[in-house]
Amino acid sequence: MEVNGDYKFKAPVERVWQVLMSSEALEKSLPGCEKFDEVGENSYEVTMKIGVAAIKGSYNGKIHMEDIEKPTHYKLIVEGAGTQGHLNGEGIFDIESEGEGDKFRTVVKYKGVANVGGTLAGIGARMLSPVAKVMIGNFFKSMEKQIEELDKPSEANVS
Repeated sequence: MEVNGDYKFKAPVERVWQVLMSSEALEKSLPGCEKFDEVGENSYEVTMKIGVAAIKGSYNGKIHMEDIEKPTHYKLIVEGAGTQGHLNGEGIFDIESEGEGDKFRTVVKYKGVANVGGTLAGIGARMLSPVAKVMIGNFFKSMEKQIEELDKPSEANVS
């Protein structure tokens, strides 16, 4: 299964990069994340509880970031398995600025491929692809909220 698209943030490239590379932000943005442990530089072990159609389950896996070119590019490698199947894949993220003034934004372009097996694969790409798009959209919306929180002045600084 292939996925690709882009997401536009109303924030500078550096701020978007900071949040995308933050382990705390990543943990908050992964759907159904129950466990998120750093096991090395840019490497994490995760447990996620996810449901696709009638197939629900808990999945244990690993996430690793590599080919990091601050602040414009990285590759995310994912692998996981649970009672309902397994998944491995990789996504490439390219980050660039676009526009000027009040039309300025940062665009994160992503493309990736995922290999799915087991019962999960039995539901087919026609059903998995839309679910993946929704999950990716929710991931980026969560990242966007976290960027907005960082950019809000703290109450202690407001007079």
